[in-house]
Amino acid sequence: KMYWQILVDPIHTRFQRILFRKSPEDTIEDFELQTVTFGINCAPYLAIRTLMKLADDIEETHPLAAKILRQEMYVDDVLAGTHDLTTAKSARDELISALKTPGFALRKWTSNDPHILKGLPQDHLLETETLNLSEPENTKTLGIRWNSKKDSFFFLVNPMEKKPAYTKREVLSAIAKLFDPAGWLSPIIITAKIIMQQIWLDKTDW
Repeated sequence: KMYWQILVDPIHTRFQRILFRKSPEDTIEDFELQTVTFGINCAPYLAIRTLMKLADDIEETHPLAAKILRQEMYVDDVLAGTHDLTTAKSARDELISALKTPGFALRKWTSNDPHILKGLPQDHLLETETLNLSEPENTKTLGIRWNSKKDSFFFLVNPMEKKPAYTKREVLSAIAKLFDPAGWLSPIIITAKIIMQQIWLDKTDW
């Protein structure tokens, strides 16, 4: 829905055309999409660039929100924290105010302090039961799971099925599944990659 709130320059909307008719007998209708469209290569860039421009525009009136948009937002996920409750509440209010005007209403709020969530509409809170995780208060982003109740981060590991031997393809696939953009699993992943390197040196077949 974020893309739908970003208008495309009128000189470019002609490149976002959809031809449509309800039946073969009807006249073909020509529609031009006025907003950023899913699937085009530049869509992620346009979304992020729009948020950076918004951060510039609100720098003086919403300094906390501007900082969060620049440094603590990943595509359409806000992952922010503060050292005290007062600042956290101020950041929450600034974000809601700053993003409301351009139509970027924040959803799926969650926090390790219930005071941050107090007063927010129920439909704006994270519905954790839909995430199919082992505990209802767990959520995840960037491949990392966060238990907001315990305020702890963790990873779920699915071990490879035990068998007498593994193919090179299976080992490579298992390593590729270790999604860790934050780098917290680097000591483990590098060990796995060293094993894979040795497999290549041994010229093992696939």
